[in-house]
Amino acid sequence: MFRLGAVIGGAAKRASEILEEERKEAMDTVNEQLKIWTELGLPKVRARKELMRTKDKVFDSLQSEGFSLPQIAVIMGQGRGEATLDHIQSQRNSYDDYVVKPAEIVTISPSYEETGLTKDMILENVMGKVNKGSTVTDAVASLSGQGDGTLTSLFGGNLSGISKRRMDAFATAAGVDINELRALASDDVTYDKPLVEGDVRLIDPATAASKKRAMEESQTGLTTTNTFNRNALEYGFAFSGSDATFDYQGNIIYGPQGRTRALQARTIVSKIVAEYQRETGKTRFDLNDELIVQQRIDEALKAAGIYDAGQGAGAGVGQSGGQGGSNTGQVQGSTSTNPYLGYSSVGNLISDAIADGMGANTAQQSMILAQVEIAMQAQNVPQADIDIALENIKAGF
Repeated sequence: MFRLGAVIGGAAKRASEILEEERKEAMDTVNEQLKIWTELGLPKVRARKELMRTKDKVFDSLQSEGFSLPQIAVIMGQGRGEATLDHIQSQRNSYDDYVVKPAEIVTISPSYEETGLTKDMILENVMGKVNKGSTVTDAVASLSGQGDGTLTSLFGGNLSGISKRRMDAFATAAGVDINELRALASDDVTYDKPLVEGDVRLIDPATAASKKRAMEESQTGLTTTNTFNRNALEYGFAFSGSDATFDYQGNIIYGPQGRTRALQARTIVSKIVAEYQRETGKTRFDLNDELIVQQRIDEALKAAGIYDAGQGAGAGVGQSGGQGGSNTGQVQGSTSTNPYLGYSSVGNLISDAIADGMGANTAQQSMILAQVEIAMQAQNVPQADIDIALENIKAGF
């Protein structure tokens, strides 16, 4: 006998099973997708948050140094925010009177037009825009099969509600935006061109001044009066046993030791240089001028009882063949050891002299040049060739 109730009951039971299977399949699909997004995207989400915190601090630091928003956009757009702050701190450590001048560090392109920049705009431009795309609801619908002919949808049901609650719960527990997680998992980030074009120059004024001075002198082959005076003072300080130096503006910085000697040396050198300039009437000077003045400085320092050859020429200037740190002696007429005597090859002598002089101070380089000249004269090298060799060595420093 046909039992309609049994048929209906069986169909209902099967329908219930199908609905449960569809629910489980949808949840499995969501869980699998969450697993993929988590493995690929979660480390990137965390790294991006940390990078954003760093960029935010860099932005605030640049602003506190007096940089405008367009200037900050140029700096951070080139990825040089931290380098700029490091440069500023380095300058402060080197020069007590250093003042940050943003316009000297950043040059903005003339084509730039003010557009109302904000901090958020600059940071987003630097970090890149995460393409979050569709909403969580749309993503869940595509994953869970809403409206695709399932029995659940046929009965007017909606699996996406359950799946969305699962995703929302995961996002809350993980502390992430599910759309951002999905985008970063697939590296879906857009980087636009910098908001502001321009140049960033991180230059030490002392280095810039030195390069400018060297360029001016290389064009004439002669030393300017200011450089000549400074070289003489450096020489006097070095060979008087003091530790006085110069800052980037050319001001004398007296070290904690040997201040008295430095003051004595300064007086002696200033007098000698002034007398020599009156004698010669020159405003440009060559190597021979420097050697003459250095010889007079040596004699005056000895007469004053403050000559210290070891402090000056022996401070790490040695032959590259293993005699580093040996005393290189003094100028023409010295009885100290000359490491360049006895060379069989003038080429090797020049190469070693250049190697010894790289990184040495001006006084030490002058000693090297003087010793090379003496050594080449001892080999009966024509003076014209010696002069050429000395210029090549000087250029090699």
